[in-house]
This record gives sequence, structure tokens and C-alpha cells, in this order.
Amino acid sequence: QVESDLHRINLSRFSLFYPEKREFFLEGKNIFEMNVFGGSRIFYSRRIGLENGEEVPIYAGARLLGKTGSTNIGALTMQTAPAQDTIPTTNFTVLRVRQDVLERSSVGAILTAKNSSKGYNYVYGVEGNYVTSKFLGNQNLVIDGVFSQSFTQGASNFKNISYRFEIDYPNDLMDWNISTFATDEDYNPEIGYVRRRNFRGYHVHYRYTPRPDIPWIQKVYFKPLDIDWFYTQGSNELESLNMEFRPIGVLFSSGDFFEFNIIREFDRVDEPFEILDEVIPSGHYWGTVYELQGRTFSGRKVSAHYSFSYGDFYTGKRSRAAVYSRFSINKHLALNINYSYNFLDLASASLVANEISGAIEYSFTPKLYTKLFSQWNNEDENIILNYRINWIPKPGSYFYFVINQDVSTAGGKLRTTDVTILAKVIWLFNI
Repeated sequence: QVESDLHRINLSRFSLFYPEKREFFLEGKNIFEMNVFGGSRIFYSRRIGLENGEEVPIYAGARLLGKTGSTNIGALTMQTAPAQDTIPTTNFTVLRVRQDVLERSSVGAILTAKNSSKGYNYVYGVEGNYVTSKFLGNQNLVIDGVFSQSFTQGASNFKNISYRFEIDYPNDLMDWNISTFATDEDYNPEIGYVRRRNFRGYHVHYRYTPRPDIPWIQKVYFKPLDIDWFYTQGSNELESLNMEFRPIGVLFSSGDFFEFNIIREFDRVDEPFEILDEVIPSGHYWGTVYELQGRTFSGRKVSAHYSFSYGDFYTGKRSRAAVYSRFSINKHLALNINYSYNFLDLASASLVANEISGAIEYSFTPKLYTKLFSQWNNEDENIILNYRINWIPKPGSYFYFVINQDVSTAGGKLRTTDVTILAKVIWLFNI
């Protein structure tokens, strides 16, 4: 029922974020969302049923979603089975409420709880936002804030908060944003996702997008300012800096778009880390990257997103090219081909990272659909094939047939490693 994750090669010192794909958790997921900053999430459903990349069986679960008046309510509880000899049976519970106020604004709260024989982890979060389209007469304005705190059995629970506050002015001609955020070193949402800890940061951007009176141009994008600062708490030492300057971006009347960016970066590496088995030593790294990216109109038979960049990368240089294309053959058949290439010319070695994926989709009818998905990268050296048939015999009832096939390409030889065949039936009936 669920397509395989798109495996990626990690070329950074941070963990990769993988989106949820299980239908049970996707339904109503917007109700449970409360994000502090960037990729940090108070609730991340992939923590349930997965541990260190391995599947953990789920005994049972229940979910309640609804709205009464102006109040949105969500509740979720899941009980997982013991696994891997070290993971006890565990309960995961999430409670969420969001109240609509004024015309377009809201306030809300969330509580997550993880309980097992190894201990507990509780996290709460509160949020509020003010949204208006009548600022200065007819302009949009958003004032938004989130505060969260975690409590873990056996931890100090002293520096355990995370917060964000921002003012956003998202309008057609001018768009600017000012925000501040922080995450303490002991902040630990065990049913959430945190990309980095022990920092405070600031973000500022300004974008100017006029619509010139030129027949073949719909909008022009200028971004003279886009800066993210990250400072280490306590020492107040600069940890990371990203400054992006966009001298030109154009949205054509045809729907095609391109932009050119100049990016200035800084990263303070306190502890060495590995990229493709090569060690990036600790140090202070400044660099400049030049980037061209864009897309063609998605309504065409052939459409694509593309990006090309070149610039400094830690001890050397990095060249990157990526193309994500879609071929709509007819109303039944579509083909996706994606390719990403990275060449790292580091002081210690030259490295190549290749990622290839593709899919063939065919819809016999609106109720009968099949898809073959495949991917490979040169770090895992493993071809992953995922074939699915989805049939909807009547509304509310589903049949899935899935074949997962892994083929190792290590050593230049093809070798089948794992094969999984699954069938699933969901049948809706009246009693």
C-alpha cells in the first residue's frame, strides 16, 4: 500500500528528513502539525512503528478527528509490540486542539506522550497566530508564535524549551519576513523531529516581485536579502550562516520559471563527520555557491524541474546537477525520471554521488491503478523495485497487491537480496 522511501545520500552533518507515507497517518495529518522552526516538528508520525530504520510491529491504534463549531480536535494513540530484544512495548499518544478566532486566526495546543518500561517522554506545545488581509487597507500580515517544552524521565529537564516568533508580510509586490527561534540542548521530543539543538537563530528576508508590462513576462523576482543566522547558546559563537541574493528570477506567461541565486555560507564544524566515507575535519568553513534553478509549465506533456550549482564545499568544491522530469504520454500512462549528480572535489579525495529514480504509472480506470517505482544510488549500491496495484471495487473498499524487490549491484554484479509479496483487502460493509 505504501511506496518505498526515496533513499538519499546524506551530504551534510545533519540527519535527513523523510516524509510520512502511511495512509493511516496521512489522513488528517494537518490537524496534528505544529512546527517550531524549519524541519523541527513536535509530532513526527514516523517515530511510531519505526526504530533505527527497522520496522516495529504495531498491536493496535485509534484516531479521532473532528470539528465542533470553531474547534478542531485530534487524538491518536498507538501501542507497539516489543522488538529487537531491546525495545519494550510502547504507547504513543497525541492530543491536539486548535481554536479558530477572529476571521482567519487561531490558537492551539498539542500534547505528545511516549510511555514504556524504559521511561516516559512528554512534550507540550502552544501556538497562536494573527492573520489579516486588511493591514494598511488591503495587505496581508501574519504574526505567528510557537512555544514547546519537553520532559524526559532521567534527564535534567533544565534547558528543555524550543520556540519561534515571526512577523510575515506575504504580498504580491513585496514579501518580507522577520523571525527569531531557539532550541535548547535538552529539548527532546521523542515523537518529534529536531534537526539541531543548543542554538538560537534569526531569519530575515525581503523579496520584490513586480509585474512588468512585457507580453511574455508575468512576474519578475528580485531577492536582495535572505539571511539565516545560528548561534550556539551559552558561548554566543556563530554556528551557521546562510545569505542568499537573487539578482533575477522570471515567471513567464507560458508558466515557465527560472531564477539565479548567489549564496554565501558559513558552517562551524566542531566534530569531524563523514561524507561517503571521507572525513570532513573540524574547522570554520566559508564559501560561495552560484545556483541556477527553474521549472517548465507542469501542464505540458513533458515537464521538468531542474537545478545546477557550483561553489565552495568545506575543504574543496562541489558541482551539482539535478533534473526531475515527467512525461504524460496520455490520459492513462505517465513516466517520471529523476536524476541527481554531485561531484565533490575535496582536499582529501574526489567523490561522486549519483541518485537515480523513476516511475511508470498506468491508470486503467479511475478505480484501477498500477505503478512501478525504482531507485538506485552509488552509496547503497542497491536497486529497489516497488510494484503496486490498487483497485477500488466500491467507495470505501480497497485491494492492494505489492511486490518489493531489492537487487544488489555491489562489485558490478546483480544479485537479488530480498523479495516481499503482500496483498491487502479493505472491505466496507453495513451491519
